[in-house]
Amino acid sequence: MAILLEVNSDFTWRDIKHIMASTATKIDEDRSKNLTFNNEEISIYSWKTNAAGFNFHNWFGFGKLNVADAITFAEDMVPNSLGDFITYGLVTAEDNDPEWDLNIADQKLSHSISLSANEGTQGKVEWIRLRFWFDYPDMSDIGLRLTSPDGTTLNVLYPFAYKVNNPKNLTVDYDFEEYYFDVGVAGFYGENLAGEWTLEVINWESGGCPEVTDDDGNTTVQCTTGILENWGIIAYGN
Repeated sequence: MAILLEVNSDFTWRDIKHIMASTATKIDEDRSKNLTFNNEEISIYSWKTNAAGFNFHNWFGFGKLNVADAITFAEDMVPNSLGDFITYGLVTAEDNDPEWDLNIADQKLSHSISLSANEGTQGKVEWIRLRFWFDYPDMSDIGLRLTSPDGTTLNVLYPFAYKVNNPKNLTVDYDFEEYYFDVGVAGFYGENLAGEWTLEVINWESGGCPEVTDDDGNTTVQCTTGILENWGIIAYGN
């Protein structure tokens, strides 16, 4: 950052981010992983080029800083030229349907939320923040993917992480007033904000549900079930 500020000390933090994202270099290009869900190959992580032309990887962000290219890019950039920074209000599934929820069993489900850009703005994404209200006993079963209006799909929550208790229990076990959690997503940078944003909820326990044996020796397969009670998007853009 200091080198770029030497090029022009009037650069804002947004300018610096834009320069770095525009000039970063891919590293470890073959770093990827797919998992199979009901015979469908699903990318868990890999390098993606979004609809705005920015490369992004969930491990490496936009890539390695390319100092030479960043300086060249910065020399031609006008400070604070990205437009006004806008924080949009939270838009949730319950805004359109107060009774909305998504029952999670052993399947893949999806739901879309529509966003609009403010009139007179460029309508471009700088950052996306997702908010989730889950009532589900083991979040390590759950994978989440988000598809932008421009068609870029990114994983926003990996499955098979460390076992996590039911988020809703926070209100009981720790006296939390709320039990939502937020996920920040950088990979849609530069894309169009307005349109349908589609969330995909995958219960990766499907096909591997545990067997449970009762006191009489009877064994049954019991899949974990739960509810996504609400979800929403807070967009940051210009």
